Amino acid sequence: MNITKYYPSRWFSHEDDDRAPAVRRRGENPRDAFHSEVDRMFDDFFTGFGFSPMPSLLGRHGGGEALLKPSLDLAASDKEYTVAVELPGVDEKDIAVEVKRDTLTIRGEKKREFEDKDEKGVYRMERSYGSFYRTLALPGDADIDGIKAAFDKGVLRLIIPRTETEDTKKIAITNG
Repeated sequence: MNITKYYPSRWFSHEDDDRAPAVRRRGENPRDAFHSEVDRMFDDFFTGFGFSPMPSLLGRHGGGEALLKPSLDLAASDKEYTVAVELPGVDEKDIAVEVKRDTLTIRGEKKREFEDKDEKGVYRMERSYGSFYRTLALPGDADIDGIKAAFDKGVLRLIIPRTETEDTKKIAITNG
């Protein structure tokens, strides 16, 4: 049983699992893939007991290709919600923002630049490449028709206006 969905930090999230399924990529070293899988298993085990993931001595993804989960900041004011997503190295054309009912999804891909030259002398690659997505549950007062997005200096900013909400309505309880 996966209890991570019951952590308070996950209450307002639609993300069932914070990792996409593992995909073997062309040129990935099997030893690096095995090392990453063992790291992931230990991280999952210790995270379930409230510990933060343990850093790897050799790097989480030694081959430079990883499953990405961009960091984001959420803020709220009386008039709007603000979402800022860090996407360094991602081109604006490779980002998609979608809303379906009360769910906001941010998808994209950080592409690796290939050159036809010998990689001799490269000892380690730590930069990550690959696809990513983040899914967020929108609050009930979010105006989905008024959402605006801007991308500047590797940060995607979403402004989500809040709609006027009526005061709480009390429901009378009757006998029988």
